[in-house]
Amino acid sequence: MKTEKISKLIDNAEVIRGEICEGFRKRIEELYSSLKDKKMVFGWQDVVLPYPNEDDYETEEDYDEAMEHYEEYSEGIINFTWKDDYNYCLLGGLSFRIIDGEVIFTSVINKSDEESPEYWEDDYYYFNPYLSDNFKCCAQIIKTIEAVSNNAFDCDKKTIMTEKIIEGIKYLLEEETLTAEVIKNPNGYRGNIIIPETIVFNEVTYRVTSVGKQAFGNCFSLTSVVIPNSVTSIGRDAFWGCDSLKSIVISNGVTSIGTAAFMECDSLNSIVIPNSVISIEDSAFSGCSSLTSIVIPESVTSIGEEVFWGCDSLTSIIVAEGNTMYDSRNQCNAIIETATNKLISVCKKTIIPDGVTSIGSVFMECDSLTSITIPDSVTSIEEEAFLSCVALKSIVIGNGVTSIGTAAFMGCDSLKSITFNGTKMQWNSIELGDEWNCEIPAQIVRCTDGNVKIEECW
Repeated sequence: MKTEKISKLIDNAEVIRGEICEGFRKRIEELYSSLKDKKMVFGWQDVVLPYPNEDDYETEEDYDEAMEHYEEYSEGIINFTWKDDYNYCLLGGLSFRIIDGEVIFTSVINKSDEESPEYWEDDYYYFNPYLSDNFKCCAQIIKTIEAVSNNAFDCDKKTIMTEKIIEGIKYLLEEETLTAEVIKNPNGYRGNIIIPETIVFNEVTYRVTSVGKQAFGNCFSLTSVVIPNSVTSIGRDAFWGCDSLKSIVISNGVTSIGTAAFMECDSLNSIVIPNSVISIEDSAFSGCSSLTSIVIPESVTSIGEEVFWGCDSLTSIIVAEGNTMYDSRNQCNAIIETATNKLISVCKKTIIPDGVTSIGSVFMECDSLTSITIPDSVTSIEEEAFLSCVALKSIVIGNGVTSIGTAAFMGCDSLKSITFNGTKMQWNSIELGDEWNCEIPAQIVRCTDGNVKIEECW
């Protein structure tokens, strides 16, 4: 189809509320030739095409019709939506699709945030107004359009986002802010990488401010990286699976380390987290099996779950003095959430200090743990706390424990000795979760006034 016809269809689309960005119109026209032959879906997570369920239809004919509809529109290209509270600059309440070389426009019935999400277009499409906070013109669009184009127009900021490889590193350039994000290079990265603070493109200088999502992910030949002071964030999965990465320098400018940022970097044996970092998200260093020590600086105020899970060589965890959110009191080689006294991260040399009141699933699959003593201050051993600690042979449980969660000791198939520092009556009053003792050989709990037989786990 000729670009003139596309422009005409856009011009005649009366259901649009708000204005169409001229820049976006241009991008649609430029992208058409490359889009029409690709089966790719662009747009937001608030528009979902559910697979028809046969049980939802009264007749076989209705189901067959639904399937035909699904198969036709599942090949669509673009879905954009509009919200009443925004003078939204894209295609507004218009659903725009390219199917088999044909452009199809369909209006979207928009509902207010006070109303429940409703079905539209004969129950085949689902519009969720509760995701309206995500209605930014370009963040998601860029991530999808980049697969077929080097440019995308940001209606929200009225700027051009450009992809460019400069001296072997690929960047996403933002013209308005003159900033750059390191992104994934289809050719990969290998060897030693030094990210510069600034780059120059078309005689314009850009400041490198972030390492994007999956930027270096699965670069198996990457051995070292230097991140400059200009970078403030390391994105999700940024270095995930870089199993040859031995050295990384994070300069004092980074404030956040994203989810799974260094997950399964098997060769990484040391890393210094600078005192600029505020948040370390879930599984950031999970599976770094060669990592031996870590220091959490005083600047960190947020630590996610399973940050050091699977770090089998980790023998030292220290929280810097002055940190108001976390501590590693009494040289316990662990991270404790100070306000709640909850143990949130451990290593194989952890000694649980007195004062800790709850133990999360922090010892799960700790293969090197052979024995542990839980102090009397602990009241809760949460679900899966010691799940699959296959080398754990003995445990002493303090008399303050009132609950042991589901599967807390499941799979501890070497655990033969359980000692409880309280009476039989106290033990019998403990709330025991389902399968807390599944697959453990211990048959009794030794209490101060005798033994209690452990009920078999079925």
